[in-house]
Amino acid sequence: MKKVAFSTGAFYTMDTLEAVGKLRKAGFEHMELMPQCHEDLSLRTLSEITKKGMHVSSIHYPLVFFGILYNANPGMMRESMAFSDNLAVFCKEAGTEYVVIHPEQEYSGRFAELCGKPIRANIEYLASALDKVGVTVAMENYPSGVGQYPDTLQAYVKEMAIPNMKIMVDTTEVIEGGGDPIEFIKGLEVAPCHLHMSDFGGGLKHIPIGTGEVDWKAVVKTLKDKGYTGYYNLEPSYKYYIDDVDTQLRKDYEYITSLV
Repeated sequence: MKKVAFSTGAFYTMDTLEAVGKLRKAGFEHMELMPQCHEDLSLRTLSEITKKGMHVSSIHYPLVFFGILYNANPGMMRESMAFSDNLAVFCKEAGTEYVVIHPEQEYSGRFAELCGKPIRANIEYLASALDKVGVTVAMENYPSGVGQYPDTLQAYVKEMAIPNMKIMVDTTEVIEGGGDPIEFIKGLEVAPCHLHMSDFGGGLKHIPIGTGEVDWKAVVKTLKDKGYTGYYNLEPSYKYYIDDVDTQLRKDYEYITSLV
């Protein structure tokens, strides 16, 4: 079975288990879970996902809970540790391989000590909890800051010196930052550990794959030449999955499986 997956982030307005059912109906067997609430990371929910025949291959640290991880308040830091512990338990039971996070905000002066240091501690705790259950922390590129270019992202990850942290690539975020996904991948010392794939074109971003201007055959060839062995994970915006969802998902599945 080809390692293709789809992010539930495209179903922001839908119950997660309903979205999982639609993914399985379209042909997907792997998924990236984008939790929208605490219940999505419960073992009860995992049991229902498994019953539907789906594997949670990766988890995007929930955007709705970024305020937990990237937070310097002492009380919230304790909550961040508890959240990380629960996430690790879920990952272990689910057989999840990657957890996606974003680069930190850059702090300077006194704020580096007051905000930067505690937030870094949150990330280190998360990584440690995940390392104990064999999960890789996938550091995603970003359109600005340290995540904008291959060399700056690599330097950032090396500076963090977290053993189970590796670089991943989001094709749309590369383009939004003024780059080319092919050149970005080529600029990395080793193949990325994980992917977010969505198209870009006509001034629109995170559109369904195959509907924009990205040369996907060239992207996939570059990845394979680099030695990529991870999941080809689609991560389009929910804006394009409001109407006729089943038809669009089937198109996505057929496109990505024919490509890889």
